[in-house]
Amino acid sequence: MKHSQECFLSSMSIWTKLAITLTLSAISVVLFLHYRNISRKRCMWAMLLSTIGDLFMTNIIGIPKGMELMSTIIGAAFFGVAHILYATCFDGMRKEKDIPIKGVGLLVGLVAVFGTWVALLVVMLTKSSFKPVMFPLISLYLVAIGVNVVNVCIYSFGAKRWNLLNAFGVIVFLVSDILIFLEMLAEIPTREYVWYVYPFGQLFLLLFNTPLSKRGEEYTALYCKCDMKP
Repeated sequence: MKHSQECFLSSMSIWTKLAITLTLSAISVVLFLHYRNISRKRCMWAMLLSTIGDLFMTNIIGIPKGMELMSTIIGAAFFGVAHILYATCFDGMRKEKDIPIKGVGLLVGLVAVFGTWVALLVVMLTKSSFKPVMFPLISLYLVAIGVNVVNVCIYSFGAKRWNLLNAFGVIVFLVSDILIFLEMLAEIPTREYVWYVYPFGQLFLLLFNTPLSKRGEEYTALYCKCDMKP
């Protein structure tokens, strides 16, 4: 049974991963073209940058031997920017709906982020295979995804209903990153699980948020502090 499970988890080819990430990017583009507002534009760019990050982190582009760590760092940089874009998207929607920065959403986001950092710290202290040089890099990346997690959770729990699926999506996204962290930090073989988790995080972030106005006039007026045209 264990052998069969390992075969299944390692069976996803690079081309399947490429097809998944390109499909997610295509979905983000279609959503932007339909709604054409700043919210969807930022989500689209976040997904497109994530796809570039995927190219580096999954070796789709054929990374030379010995450059795997550098490739992972470059990929993580693209994902870091993507997380900030997602965060600004959901923060903008929060402001439009006048959702306060407090409550269950803030608590869930902070617990998820700090809980992750503490768990990684425990790994550092208990695993003999731990790589100390990776901890500062992962902590820096965790700041970017942490900002995203907190903003998405605040908006999701404030807007409620199906928007709560956004919070589920960003937590799933965080879990997929944790699987990568564990392998990078302590050579725990969890990276093969990532692609059975990560796509759902992206999909839930892209699909299950309440769209702003079709052309985004209200959102623009909010930030320009100007009167909306009738």
